[in-house]
Amino acid sequence: MKYTLNVYGWEGEFICKSLSNEQTKIIDDLKDSIGSDDYTEIRWDIEDNVDGFDMYDGDILHMSKPLNNGTTHFELYDQNDELVLKFGIEETTTTENDNEYDIKTSSDSNVYFSVDESKGGIHSYEIESDSKIYPFDFTWTEGLIFLPSGEFWSVIDSLQFRGEELEPFDHLDNYGKSSTLEIFKHA
Repeated sequence: MKYTLNVYGWEGEFICKSLSNEQTKIIDDLKDSIGSDDYTEIRWDIEDNVDGFDMYDGDILHMSKPLNNGTTHFELYDQNDELVLKFGIEETTTTENDNEYDIKTSSDSNVYFSVDESKGGIHSYEIESDSKIYPFDFTWTEGLIFLPSGEFWSVIDSLQFRGEELEPFDHLDNYGKSSTLEIFKHA
C-alpha cells in the first residue's frame, strides 16, 4: 500500500557563503551607514551594493531542514488520504551517526551566514509498505552546523523508513518565523 508522510514543525533555511575582505568592508560600511549593530537590518540591501553577490548562492552551505527543537511531528496518510498515524519526533530514534558541517573563516575569507526560520508544513514523502507502520519504523540523522562563534544549530538532516533514506517529493506550506544574518570575520 502507498502512503504519504507529511512532516510539520519548524524549519531552517541555512545559507553560508564566503566573503572577501573587500565585500565584508562594503557590508560593514552599509550597516554603519544606517547606524545599526545588526546585519539583519541590511540583509536585503547587500545584493544592490556588492557586485555579483547572490544571497541564495551558498558556496559553503545551502540547506533547508527541520530544526531539531522538539517541534517536529508527522502525519501518515493512506492512499485514500485518510490519516492512519500521527506521532512526534520523540517517538522515533536517531541513528548512531550525525553529520557535521563546520563553518570556518580563513585569512582571506569571511563568512556570510543567514537563517530563515519558518513554521508549519515542511516536506511530504512517499512510502510503500505491505505491513502496518509504527513510529519506531522511522529513524533520523542529526545534522550539526558549527559556527565560528562556537555556537551551533541542530537539524534533522535526514529521515529513514525501515533503514532506507527518504527523499522529499513535495514541500508543504509554511510561514516565516524569523530571519537572521551574521557575518563572521577571521580573527
